[in-house]
Amino acid sequence: PRVPRCKLYRKTDGNFRTLLEAKFQYNNQSFSLLEVDTTDLEKKRLSTLIVKDTYKVEDFNELLKDVVRTSITWSKIPFTQKVNINHPKDFYSGVADLEIMIESWSERILNSLNSLINE
Repeated sequence: PRVPRCKLYRKTDGNFRTLLEAKFQYNNQSFSLLEVDTTDLEKKRLSTLIVKDTYKVEDFNELLKDVVRTSITWSKIPFTQKVNINHPKDFYSGVADLEIMIESWSERILNSLNSLINE
């Protein structure tokens, strides 16, 4: 969606930036994993956000606008039970062993989920 006085709502190829939400169950609790497409930004990376699913996002466009307004950060996102997970170090360069990278990332995701369950 267009955000007045902001340039980051569009990617460098002219397409609108997108937000992905994956909803899932873990240990009989609901979670959402959120990602924003930042593939066009070399120096600006946005971590994966995992949210305990105790919220209702009525308008994903507004959520994405909030991310863009804060220069592509999760800082103003109004979730109380959330965890940011950095992407693997070599995620964007493509030089790492893919299997090891995914295994490490999934382990961090599981640790984060367990910390959210224990809150």
